[in-house]
Amino acid sequence: MRPAFAALAAVVGILCVLLGLVAGRVDRAVTSGEAARTVATAALADADVVAQASQAIARAAVAQGQELTDSRAGDLAIAALQGPLESLAAQVLSSDQVRTAVAAGITRVETRLVDELTARERATAPFTVGVDIGAELNARLDEVPVVGAFAPDLEIAPVEVEVVDAATFDQVRTAYAGIRFAGDWLAWIGAALLAVGMALSRRRARYAGWSVLGLAVGALAVAFAVGAVAPRALASAMPGGESGGLGAFVSTFLSDSGLAGLTDLMMQVGIVTLVAAIVALVIDRRRGAARDVSGAGSRAEATVRGS
Repeated sequence: MRPAFAALAAVVGILCVLLGLVAGRVDRAVTSGEAARTVATAALADADVVAQASQAIARAAVAQGQELTDSRAGDLAIAALQGPLESLAAQVLSSDQVRTAVAAGITRVETRLVDELTARERATAPFTVGVDIGAELNARLDEVPVVGAFAPDLEIAPVEVEVVDAATFDQVRTAYAGIRFAGDWLAWIGAALLAVGMALSRRRARYAGWSVLGLAVGALAVAFAVGAVAPRALASAMPGGESGGLGAFVSTFLSDSGLAGLTDLMMQVGIVTLVAAIVALVIDRRRGAARDVSGAGSRAEATVRGS
Protein backbone atom coordinates (compact mmCIF):
# COMPACT_ATOMS: atom_id res chain seq x y z
CA MET A 1 0.00 0.00 0.00
CA ARG A 2 2.86 2.40 0.67
CA PRO A 3 3.97 2.56 -3.00
CA ALA A 4 0.37 3.23 -4.07
CA PHE A 5 -0.04 6.07 -1.57
CA ALA A 6 3.33 7.49 -2.59
CA ALA A 7 2.30 7.47 -6.27
CA LEU A 8 -1.04 9.11 -5.47
CA ALA A 9 0.68 11.78 -3.41
CA ALA A 10 3.06 12.45 -6.31
CA VAL A 11 0.28 12.84 -8.89
CA VAL A 12 -1.88 15.09 -6.73
CA GLY A 13 1.15 17.04 -5.54
CA ILE A 14 2.34 17.71 -9.10
CA LEU A 15 -1.12 18.93 -10.13
CA CYS A 16 -1.30 21.22 -7.10
CA VAL A 17 2.14 22.71 -7.79
CA LEU A 18 1.28 23.35 -11.46
CA LEU A 19 -2.08 24.92 -10.64
CA GLY A 20 -0.47 27.04 -7.93
CA LEU A 21 2.19 28.34 -10.32
CA VAL A 22 -0.40 29.18 -12.99
CA ALA A 23 -2.69 30.90 -10.49
CA GLY A 24 0.20 32.85 -9.00
CA ARG A 25 1.25 34.17 -12.43
CA VAL A 26 -2.35 35.15 -13.24
CA ASP A 27 -2.67 36.93 -9.89
CA ARG A 28 0.51 38.90 -10.63
CA ALA A 29 -1.05 40.04 -13.90
CA VAL A 30 -3.78 41.69 -11.83
CA THR A 31 -1.64 43.17 -9.06
CA SER A 32 0.99 44.51 -11.48
CA GLY A 33 -1.56 46.51 -13.47
CA GLU A 34 -1.21 44.33 -16.57
CA ALA A 35 -4.84 43.19 -16.36
CA ALA A 36 -6.06 46.78 -15.97
CA ARG A 37 -4.20 47.86 -19.10
CA THR A 38 -5.59 44.85 -20.93
CA VAL A 39 -9.21 45.62 -20.09
CA ALA A 40 -8.75 49.33 -20.83
CA THR A 41 -7.15 48.66 -24.21
CA ALA A 42 -9.89 46.18 -25.12
CA ALA A 43 -12.56 48.65 -24.05
CA LEU A 44 -11.12 51.41 -26.21
CA ALA A 45 -11.16 49.04 -29.19
CA ASP A 46 -14.91 48.49 -28.72
CA ALA A 47 -17.04 50.70 -30.98
CA ASP A 48 -19.88 50.95 -28.44
CA VAL A 49 -17.51 52.02 -25.67
CA VAL A 50 -15.85 54.59 -27.94
CA ALA A 51 -19.26 55.99 -28.90
CA GLN A 52 -20.33 56.18 -25.25
CA ALA A 53 -17.11 57.91 -24.24
CA SER A 54 -17.04 60.34 -27.17
CA GLN A 55 -20.65 61.43 -26.50
CA ALA A 56 -19.89 62.04 -22.83
CA ILE A 57 -16.70 63.93 -23.69
CA ALA A 58 -18.49 66.06 -26.26
CA ARG A 59 -21.26 66.96 -23.79
CA ALA A 60 -18.66 67.87 -21.15
CA ALA A 61 -16.70 69.92 -23.69
CA VAL A 62 -19.79 71.84 -24.78
CA ALA A 63 -20.78 72.55 -21.17
CA GLN A 64 -17.25 73.70 -20.37
CA GLY A 65 -17.11 75.88 -23.48
CA GLN A 66 -20.42 77.54 -22.75
CA GLU A 67 -19.21 78.40 -19.25
CA LEU A 68 -16.26 80.20 -20.80
CA THR A 69 -18.30 82.29 -23.24
CA ASP A 70 -20.09 85.48 -22.24
CA SER A 71 -22.66 85.79 -25.01
CA ARG A 72 -25.69 83.99 -26.34
CA ALA A 73 -24.05 83.80 -29.74
CA GLY A 74 -21.01 82.16 -28.21
CA ASP A 75 -23.18 79.60 -26.43
CA LEU A 76 -24.94 78.75 -29.67
CA ALA A 77 -21.63 78.46 -31.51
CA ILE A 78 -20.25 76.10 -28.87
CA ALA A 79 -23.45 74.03 -28.85
CA ALA A 80 -23.17 73.62 -32.61
CA LEU A 81 -19.79 71.97 -32.08
CA GLN A 82 -21.20 68.93 -30.22
CA GLY A 83 -21.45 66.82 -33.37
CA PRO A 84 -17.93 67.64 -34.61
CA LEU A 85 -16.63 67.19 -31.08
CA GLU A 86 -18.13 63.70 -30.88
CA SER A 87 -16.51 62.74 -34.17
CA LEU A 88 -13.20 64.23 -33.12
CA ALA A 89 -13.28 62.50 -29.72
CA ALA A 90 -14.04 59.18 -31.42
CA GLN A 91 -11.07 59.70 -33.76
CA VAL A 92 -8.81 60.48 -30.81
CA LEU A 93 -9.99 57.46 -28.85
CA SER A 94 -9.58 55.19 -31.89
CA SER A 95 -6.04 56.35 -32.60
CA ASP A 96 -3.50 53.62 -31.81
CA GLN A 97 -1.07 56.04 -30.19
CA VAL A 98 -3.73 57.75 -28.10
CA ARG A 99 -5.33 54.43 -27.16
CA THR A 100 -2.01 53.18 -25.84
CA ALA A 101 -1.41 56.41 -23.93
CA VAL A 102 -4.91 56.44 -22.47
CA ALA A 103 -4.65 52.79 -21.41
CA ALA A 104 -1.32 53.49 -19.72
CA GLY A 105 -2.69 56.52 -17.92
CA ILE A 106 -6.07 55.23 -16.79
CA THR A 107 -7.04 57.06 -13.60
CA ARG A 108 -5.92 54.88 -10.68
CA VAL A 109 -7.32 51.87 -12.53
CA GLU A 110 -4.74 49.39 -11.25
CA THR A 111 -5.50 50.17 -7.60
CA ARG A 112 -9.24 50.34 -8.24
CA LEU A 113 -9.29 47.00 -10.01
CA VAL A 114 -7.52 45.19 -7.18
CA ASP A 115 -9.63 46.96 -4.55
CA GLU A 116 -12.90 46.12 -6.27
CA LEU A 117 -11.90 42.54 -7.01
CA THR A 118 -10.94 41.89 -3.40
CA ALA A 119 -13.56 43.94 -1.52
CA ARG A 120 -15.45 41.66 0.86
CA GLU A 121 -18.68 43.54 0.35
CA ARG A 122 -19.37 45.26 -2.95
CA ALA A 123 -22.76 46.12 -4.37
CA THR A 124 -23.43 44.62 -7.79
CA ALA A 125 -22.20 47.25 -10.21
CA PRO A 126 -20.13 47.49 -13.39
CA PHE A 127 -16.41 48.13 -13.39
CA THR A 128 -15.57 51.49 -14.94
CA VAL A 129 -12.41 53.37 -15.87
CA GLY A 130 -11.78 57.08 -16.21
CA VAL A 131 -10.81 58.17 -19.72
CA ASP A 132 -8.94 61.48 -19.96
CA ILE A 133 -8.16 62.86 -23.42
CA GLY A 134 -8.68 66.56 -22.65
CA ALA A 135 -5.16 67.66 -23.68
CA GLU A 136 -5.17 65.64 -26.87
CA LEU A 137 -8.66 66.84 -27.76
CA ASN A 138 -7.61 70.48 -27.33
CA ALA A 139 -4.55 69.88 -29.50
CA ARG A 140 -6.68 68.34 -32.24
CA LEU A 141 -9.26 71.14 -31.98
CA ASP A 142 -6.61 73.75 -32.67
CA GLU A 143 -5.80 71.98 -35.93
CA VAL A 144 -9.41 71.95 -37.18
CA PRO A 145 -10.40 74.92 -39.39
CA VAL A 146 -13.27 77.09 -38.05
CA VAL A 147 -13.91 74.77 -35.10
CA GLY A 148 -10.58 75.64 -33.50
CA ALA A 149 -11.34 79.34 -33.67
CA PHE A 150 -14.64 78.97 -31.82
CA ALA A 151 -13.58 76.40 -29.22
CA PRO A 152 -11.54 77.72 -26.26
CA ASP A 153 -9.11 75.53 -24.34
CA LEU A 154 -11.25 73.07 -22.45
CA GLU A 155 -10.57 71.40 -19.11
CA ILE A 156 -12.52 68.18 -19.43
CA ALA A 157 -12.63 65.87 -16.42
CA PRO A 158 -12.03 62.16 -17.05
CA VAL A 159 -15.18 60.40 -18.19
CA GLU A 160 -16.16 57.14 -16.46
CA VAL A 161 -16.68 54.40 -19.04
CA GLU A 162 -18.14 50.96 -18.28
CA VAL A 163 -15.71 48.26 -19.38
CA VAL A 164 -17.12 45.21 -17.52
CA ASP A 165 -20.84 44.86 -16.89
CA ALA A 166 -22.18 44.28 -13.39
CA ALA A 167 -23.14 40.59 -13.76
CA THR A 168 -19.82 39.64 -15.37
CA PHE A 169 -17.80 41.52 -12.77
CA ASP A 170 -19.54 39.64 -9.94
CA GLN A 171 -18.55 36.35 -11.60
CA VAL A 172 -15.01 37.62 -12.09
CA ARG A 173 -14.76 38.58 -8.39
CA THR A 174 -15.74 35.03 -7.38
CA ALA A 175 -13.23 33.51 -9.80
CA TYR A 176 -10.46 35.83 -8.63
CA ALA A 177 -10.99 34.80 -5.00
CA GLY A 178 -10.29 31.21 -6.04
CA ILE A 179 -7.27 32.26 -8.11
CA ARG A 180 -5.75 34.13 -5.16
CA PHE A 181 -6.24 31.16 -2.85
CA ALA A 182 -4.70 28.81 -5.41
CA GLY A 183 -1.77 31.15 -6.00
CA ASP A 184 -1.09 31.54 -2.28
CA TRP A 185 -1.47 27.93 -1.13
CA LEU A 186 -1.67 25.25 -3.83
CA ALA A 187 2.06 25.13 -4.60
CA TRP A 188 2.83 24.71 -0.88
CA ILE A 189 0.16 22.02 -0.54
CA GLY A 190 1.62 20.24 -3.56
CA ALA A 191 5.15 20.42 -2.13
CA ALA A 192 3.88 18.96 1.17
CA LEU A 193 2.20 16.07 -0.68
CA LEU A 194 5.40 15.36 -2.59
CA ALA A 195 7.30 15.32 0.70
CA VAL A 196 4.79 12.86 2.17
CA GLY A 197 5.15 10.65 -0.89
CA MET A 198 8.93 10.71 -0.55
CA ALA A 199 8.66 9.72 3.11
CA LEU A 200 6.50 6.74 2.10
CA SER A 201 8.78 5.70 -0.75
CA ARG A 202 11.47 3.07 -0.21
CA ARG A 203 13.74 4.48 -2.92
CA ARG A 204 13.64 8.21 -2.35
CA ALA A 205 16.08 9.25 -5.06
CA ARG A 206 14.03 7.38 -7.66
CA TYR A 207 10.80 8.85 -6.27
CA ALA A 208 12.27 12.36 -6.38
CA GLY A 209 13.51 11.86 -9.94
CA TRP A 210 10.22 10.57 -11.33
CA SER A 211 8.17 13.15 -9.41
CA VAL A 212 10.28 16.04 -10.68
CA LEU A 213 10.17 14.53 -14.17
CA GLY A 214 6.37 14.48 -13.94
CA LEU A 215 6.42 18.13 -12.87
CA ALA A 216 8.69 18.97 -15.82
CA VAL A 217 6.44 17.21 -18.32
CA GLY A 218 3.37 18.89 -16.85
CA ALA A 219 4.94 22.36 -16.92
CA LEU A 220 6.10 21.96 -20.53
CA ALA A 221 2.67 20.65 -21.53
CA VAL A 222 1.00 23.69 -19.96
CA ALA A 223 3.51 26.00 -21.68
CA PHE A 224 2.85 24.51 -25.12
CA ALA A 225 -0.94 24.38 -24.59
CA VAL A 226 -1.20 27.99 -23.39
CA GLY A 227 1.21 29.21 -26.04
CA ALA A 228 -0.93 27.69 -28.79
CA VAL A 229 -4.23 29.37 -27.91
CA ALA A 230 -5.62 32.90 -27.65
CA PRO A 231 -7.25 34.18 -24.41
CA ARG A 232 -10.77 33.76 -25.83
CA ALA A 233 -10.08 30.17 -26.88
CA LEU A 234 -8.64 29.44 -23.44
CA ALA A 235 -11.68 31.05 -21.81
CA SER A 236 -14.03 28.78 -23.76
CA ALA A 237 -12.17 25.76 -22.35
CA MET A 238 -12.78 26.86 -18.75
CA PRO A 239 -15.61 25.30 -16.69
CA GLY A 240 -18.80 27.04 -17.82
CA GLY A 241 -17.12 28.48 -20.92
CA GLU A 242 -16.76 32.23 -21.44
CA SER A 243 -19.96 32.89 -19.48
CA GLY A 244 -18.53 31.22 -16.36
CA GLY A 245 -16.49 33.05 -13.76
CA LEU A 246 -13.08 31.70 -14.80
CA GLY A 247 -13.87 32.06 -18.49
CA ALA A 248 -15.04 35.64 -18.00
CA PHE A 249 -11.89 36.43 -16.02
CA VAL A 250 -9.59 34.97 -18.70
CA SER A 251 -11.35 36.60 -21.65
CA THR A 252 -11.60 39.97 -19.88
CA PHE A 253 -8.30 40.39 -18.07
CA LEU A 254 -5.73 38.14 -19.76
CA SER A 255 -4.05 39.42 -22.93
CA ASP A 256 -1.79 37.70 -25.42
CA SER A 257 1.18 39.21 -23.57
CA GLY A 258 -0.19 37.90 -20.27
CA LEU A 259 -0.43 34.39 -21.70
CA ALA A 260 3.07 34.79 -23.14
CA GLY A 261 4.34 35.57 -19.63
CA LEU A 262 2.63 32.45 -18.31
CA THR A 263 4.13 30.40 -21.14
CA ASP A 264 7.62 31.72 -20.38
CA LEU A 265 7.24 30.90 -16.69
CA MET A 266 6.10 27.34 -17.33
CA MET A 267 8.87 26.81 -19.90
CA GLN A 268 11.46 27.93 -17.36
CA VAL A 269 9.98 25.67 -14.68
CA GLY A 270 9.84 22.78 -17.15
CA ILE A 271 13.46 23.12 -18.26
CA VAL A 272 14.83 23.53 -14.72
CA THR A 273 12.86 20.59 -13.34
CA LEU A 274 13.73 18.42 -16.34
CA VAL A 275 17.43 18.93 -15.65
CA ALA A 276 16.86 18.23 -11.94
CA ALA A 277 14.92 15.05 -12.77
CA ILE A 278 17.69 13.76 -15.04
CA VAL A 279 20.27 14.40 -12.33
CA ALA A 280 18.16 12.63 -9.67
CA LEU A 281 17.50 9.63 -11.90
CA VAL A 282 21.19 9.32 -12.81
CA ILE A 283 22.12 9.41 -9.12
CA ASP A 284 19.50 6.75 -8.37
CA ARG A 285 20.78 4.57 -11.20
CA ARG A 286 24.37 4.81 -9.97
CA ARG A 287 23.32 4.04 -6.41
CA GLY A 288 21.37 1.05 -7.68
CA ALA A 289 24.37 -0.19 -9.65
CA ALA A 290 26.59 0.25 -6.59
CA ARG A 291 24.13 -1.73 -4.48
CA ASP A 292 24.04 -4.49 -7.09
CA VAL A 293 27.84 -4.70 -7.14
CA SER A 294 27.95 -4.71 -3.34
CA GLY A 295 25.26 -7.36 -3.17
CA ALA A 296 27.04 -9.53 -5.74
CA GLY A 297 30.28 -9.22 -3.77
CA SER A 298 28.56 -10.19 -0.54
CA ARG A 299 26.96 -13.21 -2.15
CA ALA A 300 30.27 -14.32 -3.66
CA GLU A 301 31.99 -13.94 -0.32
CA ALA A 302 29.27 -15.97 1.38
CA THR A 303 29.64 -18.67 -1.27
CA VAL A 304 33.39 -18.87 -0.74
CA ARG A 305 32.95 -19.15 3.00
CA GLY A 306 30.33 -21.81 2.62
CA SER A 307 32.55 -23.90 0.44
